[in-house]
Amino acid sequence: MEVFVARGYHAAAMDEIAERAGVSKPGLYQHFPGKQDLYLALLDESIEALVEAVRTALVSTNDNRQRVNATFAAYFEYVAEHRGTFRLVF
Repeated sequence: MEVFVARGYHAAAMDEIAERAGVSKPGLYQHFPGKQDLYLALLDESIEALVEAVRTALVSTNDNRQRVNATFAAYFEYVAEHRGTFRLVF
């Protein structure tokens, strides 16, 4: 994720990604056939985390005003905690 955030999708190199992840490049390709597959897996994971946070906020109360506040808070907490990821997702 760090490499995609720092360099963008097109400039990110699988060599650097493997090095930062502490795995070999062939090992990386055993799990992900290509850069796009890795990128999409990271996006899916990130979006899943955001959706789960919003879902949790939605069921946290029966009061609609509090529910809206909790949902916005969950969204902005995600943005604050996952700055780089947020830029890739949005």
